[in-house]
Amino acid sequence: MVRKMNISFEHIPGQSKTKRLLKNLLKTGRTPHALLITGRPGIGKKDIAISFAAGLMCFELAKGSEPCGKCTSCKRLISEKNTDLVFIVPDGGTIKIDQLRGLIPELKFKPDFSKSRVIILEDAEKMSEQAANALLKTLEEPPPGNVFILLSSDKNRLLPTIVSRCCHIKLEPLTAKELENIALERKQLEAEKARLCSMLANGSLNGLDEWAGEENIALWNRFSNWTVELKNMPMWKFFNDTKNMIDDFDSMAKFTYAVKVWLMLLIRKQIGGMDKGDITETELNTLLNLFECVEESEQNLQFNVNKMLTAEEIGLSIKESLYGKDSWS
Repeated sequence: MVRKMNISFEHIPGQSKTKRLLKNLLKTGRTPHALLITGRPGIGKKDIAISFAAGLMCFELAKGSEPCGKCTSCKRLISEKNTDLVFIVPDGGTIKIDQLRGLIPELKFKPDFSKSRVIILEDAEKMSEQAANALLKTLEEPPPGNVFILLSSDKNRLLPTIVSRCCHIKLEPLTAKELENIALERKQLEAEKARLCSMLANGSLNGLDEWAGEENIALWNRFSNWTVELKNMPMWKFFNDTKNMIDDFDSMAKFTYAVKVWLMLLIRKQIGGMDKGDITETELNTLLNLFECVEESEQNLQFNVNKMLTAEEIGLSIKESLYGKDSWS
């Protein structure tokens, strides 16, 4: 089966503001010679870059801003046979100078099949110093007919001089509602599971794919059970179970985010029940204070604090805030 590349803007979820901006650039022809697209991993940077590249390369833009899908350039892109779209990806963890040395001399020639040649650098922050300097020199005197698109999850790791020579576009995280619709329509998840996974996805499609898997749903169920069992859990069991829980998560970041989602669900439930007199203001404040403590713990993790101690502190806060200090007896 022949693999096909999707070049339309319409298949990309969310990012309506960015898509309008890029379509307007295509319509007016005021295209910068270099773009920097930033945003968290799994947010759709590459898909946005490909659709914009397709528009730059297309000979007959549909409605002035959408790649037509029918010209020579588009057909070759769709079948992934268009050599005018160049991808540069990290080799062994970095983008090396040799990867640019082989490309730069070719930029003086006209594109083979398209109106423009587009070079997409994935994880651009991983360029070596030599590669970054070579790219900078090219951006200072950009060859006509070529457009560079840099993709990065961490703009601060790029040379400021490179950033200053690019038109910067920052992608926003997808909303929980957008992700929920994707989970319902594309993944055919049940409504409750779609809602949960969309919150756990943390604004990214990669996160949605990860949490929609049965293994991670089982992980969430184990975590939820742990928060309930904390109520009557003796101290010796607390430390053992907390260690096992952290071992089950890929990272502390994933664990702390799961705690925040769990607290957000409780807070929503509490707020929804306030009119019925189900809770008191103090209980809601307790949840909000817990959420703030978890966010503080997340920030502390950036300073290489002990991860196991941080997890234990979070567990202790949950147990004593929700179930009381007497729950140890």
